[in-house]
Amino acid sequence: MGIKSQRGFSMIETVVASAVLSVGLLGFIGMFGAGYKALDAGDQRTVAAKLARDQMERLRATPPSPVARQEAMLPNGMKQSWTILKDPMDANIWMIRVSVSWKNIQGQTREIEIKSFRAS
Repeated sequence: MGIKSQRGFSMIETVVASAVLSVGLLGFIGMFGAGYKALDAGDQRTVAAKLARDQMERLRATPPSPVARQEAMLPNGMKQSWTILKDPMDANIWMIRVSVSWKNIQGQTREIEIKSFRAS
């Protein structure tokens, strides 16, 4: 029978299989980058929402007084701002607005804003 009867992988088959495996692995690795960006965006949004809610609770717990615009830089690089104004339709109602902004991993500015009302 000799050498010709033995079958194995040729060099071309090995190169093609390696190329297919490489393309698949590169696609799989690319998903990790997208997943990391999504995870970071969700984390930042959660932190910003908590900071906005905390500030809103502090403002609602104190006697209202007009604040045209107040800003604060937070240690994590986020910026918080708020306003307290009388409702133009009802002098007994105060409008409170709190927003938190931050830069995401791509450098784009994102913002969460919450609004509430308080009777005087």
